[in-house]
Amino acid sequence: VAFAAVRDGRLTGGIAFTEFRGRDIRVTVAGEGAWLSRRLLRTAFAYAFRDLGCRRISAMVKRGNVASRNLVQRLGFRLEGRHPGFFEDGDILCSYGLLADECLWLKG
Repeated sequence: VAFAAVRDGRLTGGIAFTEFRGRDIRVTVAGEGAWLSRRLLRTAFAYAFRDLGCRRISAMVKRGNVASRNLVQRLGFRLEGRHPGFFEDGDILCSYGLLADECLWLKG
């Protein structure tokens, strides 16, 4: 399932959920410019946590992708692990997690 951000009829970003495992689901977030909105974040996180009943969302990001790492951290994800040698170029995979009871986007 994916949630899209559209501006002036053009796709500017999206939040996609894959690999649902009951209590956990993986998220991929991608976009350009100022595409994220509180409404989109509330809708996407409510889908995973409330509709599916997940306890956590996982995000996997290449260490060299600083913009994506900063984004998931701003969304509330915490770094949970580093996986050296994951990529052919030698870069490290960083795993992040967000727990349902820590999701700021569902509060208030």
